[in-house]
Amino acid sequence: MNDMTDSTPTAADLTAAVRATLAGHTSARAQRPAALCSVCAGIVPAGRGEVEDAPDAEDDRLDALRAESGLPPLRGWTRRHTACDDPRVIVRSLTGRKVSDDVARLALRAARVRPRTAVDDGYAIVPTISVHASELDRMRLARDLDGTPWAHITPERRAALAEAIDDAQRQIRLQAPHGCTSGACGFCGVARSTGWHASPVTWRDGTAAPLCGDCYKVMARRPRTRELLGLRTLAVEALSGATGMGLADAFGDDMRLFAELVAPGHPGTAEPWAHAADAWGEVREAARRALPSSLPEPLRAHYLALQRAERDAAIARNVHEAPARHRAELVAAGWPVE
Repeated sequence: MNDMTDSTPTAADLTAAVRATLAGHTSARAQRPAALCSVCAGIVPAGRGEVEDAPDAEDDRLDALRAESGLPPLRGWTRRHTACDDPRVIVRSLTGRKVSDDVARLALRAARVRPRTAVDDGYAIVPTISVHASELDRMRLARDLDGTPWAHITPERRAALAEAIDDAQRQIRLQAPHGCTSGACGFCGVARSTGWHASPVTWRDGTAAPLCGDCYKVMARRPRTRELLGLRTLAVEALSGATGMGLADAFGDDMRLFAELVAPGHPGTAEPWAHAADAWGEVREAARRALPSSLPEPLRAHYLALQRAERDAAIARNVHEAPARHRAELVAAGWPVE
């Protein structure tokens, strides 16, 4: 039998390998020279920040020109502060304001606050000058950038960013469900929605009633009407999801709008169609059973299956009851039947 040598590394070997790898990374990081941040144009200290790319010959030439003027190297725009990846940090640096990530991204995009080079996180930062910029632009950078963070952002641009922050905060607030000054939804009665729209619906005192975003979607894709029967038909569609010519005839007289049921100024309900849940529930179920093919999925599949099951049950019931029904008809006609 041949002796076999176990080549499986020991825990000590693995630990030593990891330490060597980390030491290599640490050494490589420590060798990075000071450079200008590709986002804010401030100085990234030696051994700090993130590496984006290696400098090429043209970058080295530009660094030599900067060195002659006593300026730190650009290093091919290959470095950036880790903090400059965060839009919130950028906004705070430029305006002194602490905002959420969503607000920061919206505001930076709206105000077109840009980094020094072509760095784009897909949301807030838009490139202005890339590594392929003209020689004139590259020389201007070599002359103008002195390591002061965000020196390329003018006071006017900073003021525009402050205004954009206010706009972004309002926009985000409106994206959350909120009430309407004209009251709850005239169709479903919901008190808060992400969007409100004018409508031909009126409260009982004749003042205009708004529609929530979901109910307005139905009205927006149908011919406009001010007739009550037409509005009720649209409300049935918003309630059930069913569409078709039969809605007006079958449910127009049975349906009632929230605006018909309450006094003006009613605060509305937390959920849509909750004020008269039982009555509206009956209309919803009847409309879906009447027009299952018009429903969106998965309601369509569910109500078509329900329709098939009811039809099959009716056929089976008819087959089962047919003999007794035939006998009763014979007896009623005076025929002797055993």
